[in-house]
Amino acid sequence: MNIERLRALRERILTVDRRQFSMMNWIRDSEVIGMTTNGEWAVSADCGTSACLAGWTCIMWPLTVTLEGSGEKVEVPVLGSVCSLRQRAMELLELDDEQADALFEPWNEDLRNRRLTGISSARQVTREWAARVIDRLIETGIVDWDAVRP
Repeated sequence: MNIERLRALRERILTVDRRQFSMMNWIRDSEVIGMTTNGEWAVSADCGTSACLAGWTCIMWPLTVTLEGSGEKVEVPVLGSVCSLRQRAMELLELDDEQADALFEPWNEDLRNRRLTGISSARQVTREWAARVIDRLIETGIVDWDAVRP
């Protein structure tokens, strides 16, 4: 695990406007600024975007990409598939698959190695609850939403 980045992510979700944290969106209402040379959308998150834990991770540590036709390299979050955002966030935070599944989608009973958390919807997750889960992850190496339930 990358403790430094987990702490920074925790701080970010607690300091952005409450409307900018939502586990219902990977990255929402971002402004598309171009297409990368490998065909993914590059976005700006400076427009009041809301994002989940994985989305904020990708916004905070963006890829440097070359925009199609511009020839210039810029640092922007890149919207590929949900899988690529999840994978990128998992790599940035240095999580294993089980940790990433539990942190990014605690309501998803279909993910492998998951136990039921009692979370049935992304709407239930507040930024304060998510911050406590990150604290617990840093302390124990385990994502446990139940242990820090509000």
